[in-house]
Amino acid sequence: MKLPATLQVLLADDSRTMRALIKGNFIWPGTSFQFIEVDNGVDAVAAYRSRRFDIVLLDIHMPGLDGLRVLSAIRSYDPCALVYMISSDTSMAASGTAQDYGAAVSRSRAHYLLMAFRRQHSAAARSGCLHRRPGARS
Repeated sequence: MKLPATLQVLLADDSRTMRALIKGNFIWPGTSFQFIEVDNGVDAVAAYRSRRFDIVLLDIHMPGLDGLRVLSAIRSYDPCALVYMISSDTSMAASGTAQDYGAAVSRSRAHYLLMAFRRQHSAAARSGCLHRRPGARS
């Protein structure tokens, strides 16, 4: 399956350096990524409620609301949201908790994250989630 030409990405991380690193490594042939960046959990929830995104990237540890609470808020608002947790916290507890909340967890590079997105995007299309999301592209 080919990715859409443009993907809208919500990137929530309190580290400006990490946001720049993530954005700089998000490359997929034929696809451009439009990022909206926030540095805390409260702004992440507000951004998602103001518009839906194709991908949400959340740091687990952020001021205000942590990434797990943001994930929970986004899932309650949009159960079909494609949310990935990206964190330097490699503990199994953090990873397991994020997965319990419904996130895909990646401690790998952006390339592998995008490959995981392609698999989830395909699964979402098969399940009908893409068609239920306002403004979503199939």
